[in-house]
Amino acid sequence: MAGSRRRTRLGFTIIEGIVAALIMALAIAGMFAGWNAIDWRYYSTREAVQAAQIGRGELERAKVYGADNLPVGSYDTNSQLGTWTGSYISSSGTWSSGGTAYYDLTGTPVANSTAAGVKFSAQITITDSDVRPNLANTSYAFTVTSKRAAVITVRRISDSQILFTQGTNLVRGGI
Repeated sequence: MAGSRRRTRLGFTIIEGIVAALIMALAIAGMFAGWNAIDWRYYSTREAVQAAQIGRGELERAKVYGADNLPVGSYDTNSQLGTWTGSYISSSGTWSSGGTAYYDLTGTPVANSTAAGVKFSAQITITDSDVRPNLANTSYAFTVTSKRAAVITVRRISDSQILFTQGTNLVRGGI
């Protein structure tokens, strides 16, 4: 039949439109899920980096104060070590035995654990070895061979997870 024409299809069927819309919806959902994962990773990395900065800063503060000027702790007859745990409280400019320092996400000190924007807590433990206990074994004095070590621990306030721990030896009399 020479006079017959072939019919050509124009446009999409409704099924093709639905399938295309589903594919597009899945692609957009995947894109948003990827952005969410990247955003979460960025935020957790930012937290870890800031916790490390706070920790290194606190250890540097301990070094600047010097081994001879840091607080002395309690003597333990079993371990034969002296131990002090606390922190430097910026607002009072003092070392606080048993105290905890608090910081916001930018590393700025804040007053307490309930202050607006508080994100991190920091405590330092100073351990003294090769010391001479007093007669009552409650305190101690340094000897020529005494050694001091400091370990800083920075935690996230929301779940108390340790984000950073680092230690250093403190040299009596300076380096």
